[in-house]
Amino acid sequence: MGKQVTQYLSDALDKEITYDPCTPAEFGRYLVEAAGDTMPEEMREEFALGIQAFYEYNNEAPTRPFEVDMEHVYERFPELDGKRETLGDWTKRQEWGESNFRPAFG
Repeated sequence: MGKQVTQYLSDALDKEITYDPCTPAEFGRYLVEAAGDTMPEEMREEFALGIQAFYEYNNEAPTRPFEVDMEHVYERFPELDGKRETLGDWTKRQEWGESNFRPAFG
């Protein structure tokens, strides 16, 4: 899935995006390094561990929280059936700017 998402983004942005998978622990550290500069130093390790725990749970939980049974959704909301948009189409509709804005932590 990661390679497919990066291909959609590459197409939408008209530039090469590379898929570089990492472990939940690495992702937690990378996120703090990339966006945690406004986060108090004493919060960084705990925040990274929280991100790690979140992704480990969602990757390993028997309930599979990131998976959606779309048949069940369509049974409950029949008006949605057939109105799905592909991720590729969605990425092309977005206004992808060059802004480095990100919300503050804490």
